[in-house]
Amino acid sequence: NLLLPEEGFYKKLAVECSRQQICVDVWLFAATYADVVTLGQLAKHTGGSVNYLPGFSAPRDGAALAAELRHNLTREQGWEAVMRVRCSQGVKINSFHGHFFVRGTDLLALPNVDADKAFAITLGLEENALTSTHVAVQAALLYTTSTGERRIRVHTKSIPVIGAITDLFRAADVDAVTALIGKLGAGIALGGKLQDARELVQAKAVDALRGFRNVCPPDAKHSAAVLLPQELRLLPLYALGLMKHVALKPEADVRPDERAAALMALEYSPTHAIISAAHPRVMPLLLELRPPLGTPVAPHGFIQLPPLMPLTERTLANPQAVYLVEDGRQLLLWAGRQVPPAFVQDVFAMPSLDNAEPTLLSIAPPSHTEAAQTVHNIIAALRAERPGALATLRIVRQGSPEELLVQRCMVEERSVQMMAYDEFLVQCHRAAQTAKA
Repeated sequence: NLLLPEEGFYKKLAVECSRQQICVDVWLFAATYADVVTLGQLAKHTGGSVNYLPGFSAPRDGAALAAELRHNLTREQGWEAVMRVRCSQGVKINSFHGHFFVRGTDLLALPNVDADKAFAITLGLEENALTSTHVAVQAALLYTTSTGERRIRVHTKSIPVIGAITDLFRAADVDAVTALIGKLGAGIALGGKLQDARELVQAKAVDALRGFRNVCPPDAKHSAAVLLPQELRLLPLYALGLMKHVALKPEADVRPDERAAALMALEYSPTHAIISAAHPRVMPLLLELRPPLGTPVAPHGFIQLPPLMPLTERTLANPQAVYLVEDGRQLLLWAGRQVPPAFVQDVFAMPSLDNAEPTLLSIAPPSHTEAAQTVHNIIAALRAERPGALATLRIVRQGSPEELLVQRCMVEERSVQMMAYDEFLVQCHRAAQTAKA
């Protein structure tokens, strides 16, 4: 099984590095099989990351590598850290998920800690019922700043014990739920059970549908409608996106090293990165590329981005369309075969894309036209949301081999071995209706 690491040298080296307060970030560029899952053990047990750029090409990947290295070396860091998690009486910690080394039942060794990593913790009850009105969870992080100052950061959360399941659904955070499911699935897959990981992701979506249906009024409970609270209405969509992500998808077009790197990223990525991976954004550029698009909008000051498109093949069927696509890790510009010449001239400063080499294409300088300035503003806004990522804009032409990168983002579409979103939603709905409560 190519998702199971070789035991021995790298695991022992990682444990020794953690003991010596050394964090290892793994950078891999091989065009052939490199056993990422084994080499990645160095990052997994030292709080590091796995950065995979297969078949490295300086013209294509150089800017991305430079930006990622710059971000890696200049971001705010905590050194020689340990994190302890405590719970109040009646609650226990069942499991930790992320990149770290476990020193005890509630103590994580983190030679390095930064904002690009996240940890998930599952809790359980020590007894059948809680007698208190609140449960407290505390995470204490002891670390050294880059200036050598030893600090402790403590987060304490008091959570009310509720008597009605409906209150639990109303308080649900669909992004956090999706991130936890993704980390659980990644852990199972890296144990060599890829099919089990996909089944777990779908089962969690079915459990949510079933649980909410059970607490609905009788007339709604026996209806044929899909019942989900407003707070979790996107959960089935995100679950399908996780199942179709490079980390978990069953299709054979994913290389073992690519899958292993994606699974490890799911393990340590923060919530926003997992949501982007589960449901990428596709934004049309054949609009009026002028303000307010690409400019700050009052009162919050966020940059106004183009509207989002459905993640289906129909979106890519228009040969005159142009889209920006981002999944948290890569930024793509998809251009149809018949892009209007006026757009090409305004944005690329050339008469046509037909004979152009995609790897050498770039957006014209902001001073070229207002349209070019707007596209630059939109790209800058996306990059600001993903520090260290999206450094390279990759141009993909309709019908080219690289179009596979965009097609993988169409998670609402039927694939070779996976259902379309509407089919998946119906299947989850029927499973929730027929399964025992």
